[in-house]
Amino acid sequence: MNLGPGYSRGYTGLIQGPASRDGVLINSLDPAEGQQSYQIVTDMLDKLATKDEAWRPYWHKNMMWYGPGAFGSFIGVDEFASFQVPFESQFEGWSGGTKNNGFTKHFTRFGEGYYTCSGGWPSLTGINVKPFLGQRPTNERVLMRVCDWWRRENELLVENWVFVDVPHVLLQLGFDPLPTWNKKYG
Repeated sequence: MNLGPGYSRGYTGLIQGPASRDGVLINSLDPAEGQQSYQIVTDMLDKLATKDEAWRPYWHKNMMWYGPGAFGSFIGVDEFASFQVPFESQFEGWSGGTKNNGFTKHFTRFGEGYYTCSGGWPSLTGINVKPFLGQRPTNERVLMRVCDWWRRENELLVENWVFVDVPHVLLQLGFDPLPTWNKKYG
């Protein structure tokens, strides 16, 4: 099966900035707005990997999720769920930095106005039990380096830019995305 990843999903072109066109913050912002953004994201992250999809109420129904190539980008919470729910099921014990699972750690999480950022090295983990990114299950723990940026409007998240170190994930799955480069420089 050892095919390259992401042939059926993903967009590798330019992903737009915030629809609100206010992504460059040059003025001081109300700290209470940043705290609210931070708290909404923290609460939502705690609801990931729940059978009842308890993360849904935190998102606007027409939200935008801009994932890395091989993962995909999605418009609307239902379309996003068509990725997120199967993604979580590909890993036994799927969890992230908010779960204090002993394997992951977020190195940062902060809110600034209507924006929040969170990152971890590693940020997500689980035992790979189903095919993922075109690779057979390894039945080994996979650790993912992830950084997310979110934008909210009022009480709901409306945009999410997701950065995943996909080459690092693929190496753990037994696929070398840069075989020539690794032989020459590795």
